[in-house]
Amino acid sequence: MSIANAVASRLERRWPRAISRLSTFRRKPQYLTFLLLPQTRRWLYLAYYFLAAIWCRRFLERKLMSRPLVARVSDGGRVRSEDGYKLFDGNDLPYVKDAIQAATSATSGFDWEGLLDKQPFRVSLDVKDISDPRVTPIFQLACSDWLVAMASEYIGSLPVVNRISLWYSPQHDIYQKGRSQDYHFDSEDKRQLKFFFFLDEIDDRCGPTTIIPAAQSQAIQRKYLAKTGDGRRLGFRYMDEEIESILPDVRQVEFVGPRGTIGAMDATRCLHRGNRPPTDGTMTGRRFMLLIHYTSAFSRMLPVFHRSTAVHLPGSYSDEQRSRHTEILGSMTSFYNYVYRQENPDIFSDLSSVSSNLQAQIPVQ
Repeated sequence: MSIANAVASRLERRWPRAISRLSTFRRKPQYLTFLLLPQTRRWLYLAYYFLAAIWCRRFLERKLMSRPLVARVSDGGRVRSEDGYKLFDGNDLPYVKDAIQAATSATSGFDWEGLLDKQPFRVSLDVKDISDPRVTPIFQLACSDWLVAMASEYIGSLPVVNRISLWYSPQHDIYQKGRSQDYHFDSEDKRQLKFFFFLDEIDDRCGPTTIIPAAQSQAIQRKYLAKTGDGRRLGFRYMDEEIESILPDVRQVEFVGPRGTIGAMDATRCLHRGNRPPTDGTMTGRRFMLLIHYTSAFSRMLPVFHRSTAVHLPGSYSDEQRSRHTEILGSMTSFYNYVYRQENPDIFSDLSSVSSNLQAQIPVQ
């Protein structure tokens, strides 16, 4: 073995994630901010303003496009910055029932259990085929005025959909320390909103998503960092006893409710966890949700260039509606994956884990 190969092999064993990212960056330099920047709050802001400066005209346009939508958001309909979350009934809101029915029907009879080998307590399936009329109601919901308005008001500009997926958690008694079952922050953008639409009733024995409000979450991070010098990286896992020792009066909010309930959270600013079984035994029901995930158009996850693709949903729409579809859906990470995989099967082969895309196919009913 040559000296160069020996050094490379040693580096890969010692820093496999860093070496993998550098290797991927060599082939996909458009993902500069995602692949090379550390996952800390400071670097999220740097990535946001770096991309906003490069695309300053689009930055201003998206600010202006969001204004008419934001003006319609009432105080009761917005996500407060100090909370970073909102839990509400969505059954009477436009497109919600149709989207829930589409998600349920498209996956009727689907073998979720067969996909649980990789992560036995949760599986996610991306909804990314824009041309499939069975899931068109889901994309219509993602582009609806009320939902885009809520996201715009919180994020500060017209958002983009980062990902749409179905999340399934079976009944289980598995707890794996250091996974998503422990409190953590996500790192897609400096502000984001993940909307969870309940496809089944979820109660406190179904391993519900549990969050700590934004103000308390960031206080915990600051105090933990001052106390231990750790926790700067947003993917860091916090143990329950550590949180309670730092902030004894911490408020933990469970996303529970009947079918049609909507839970929205900023996963960058709110500590959160999910899929954890009750302390006294096995979960008594499954957790089945539709996720629509919004970030700004200047998220570190998005490419520096080649940033959008025209979207053509099945059906008849006005020019204004079609423009909205492209503005909201055209930058979707999993949509990039879907579109460019058609042209070059290898371009995203080692980024599939980014969107937890298991490449499963929804059967035709």
